[in-house]
Amino acid sequence: MVKYSEVNAPQLSLFRNILKAHLAHFTVIKNSIAKRVFKSKGLETLFPILEGPCGIVWVRGDPVAVAKAIFNFSKENEGLKIKGGLLKNKVISSQEVSQLATLPNREVLYAQLSQLLKTPLLLLVLTLREVPRRLVYVLNSIKEKSKGGENGRKQN
Repeated sequence: MVKYSEVNAPQLSLFRNILKAHLAHFTVIKNSIAKRVFKSKGLETLFPILEGPCGIVWVRGDPVAVAKAIFNFSKENEGLKIKGGLLKNKVISSQEVSQLATLPNREVLYAQLSQLLKTPLLLLVLTLREVPRRLVYVLNSIKEKSKGGENGRKQN
């Protein structure tokens, strides 16, 4: 939810277009109607956020990308203020929305996770590969010693 009272119509139109690109949309709603809807859904904890003119951003896509878009737009247009939100049935503050905006996007997080999962497996493979290699070195060493010993016996 955002406070939009100091944003003019062309800026709101730009804001809506930015959100549309991220599979989200912005709706202005009367606080009394929003309170009725939130109460029917058991979300009374959102009532403190509903002070003054409020707009609601509905997200169908990646919430991190939308939070980044809102955060960046609010930095460029000081009239738009982040008030808070609801993420997976948990009320989050404006600071938490800002923290969400600083997260990397989903693809980067997946890449980081796969790297974290890949590293221990790679180390395990390298360790398991080293055991037979060392065994071969030991066997070759024994073979060389035994050849050296046989040559020494023949000379005597």
